[in-house]
Amino acid sequence: RTSAWLLCLTLALGLTGLAFAAQEPEALSLRLIVVATEAEARQVLEQVTRGADFAEVATRVSQDPSRARGGLIGRTPLSALRQELRAAVQGLAPGTFTRPIRIPTGFA
Repeated sequence: RTSAWLLCLTLALGLTGLAFAAQEPEALSLRLIVVATEAEARQVLEQVTRGADFAEVATRVSQDPSRARGGLIGRTPLSALRQELRAAVQGLAPGTFTRPIRIPTGFA
């Protein structure tokens, strides 16, 4: 069984990174990059933290089907997210990224 790391999510406002507003929304729009290893996820996180365009990086390296849309998943109810993703987005400020997260398909 493959593991995956979830790297980043984005609010519906089009912010880069995994983020929450002051009040947690019922739904949010998110972007993600999924890679095979934690080491790859950390490298990708370093790239986007240093200013690389998230959508370009997602298109180039993500193994998730959303790569064709620059990692954009779209508006998703929080209740539809896996528990580890809901936990990862709690308390994040707009424009910040999650740490690498292990998911069934790799690291995000």
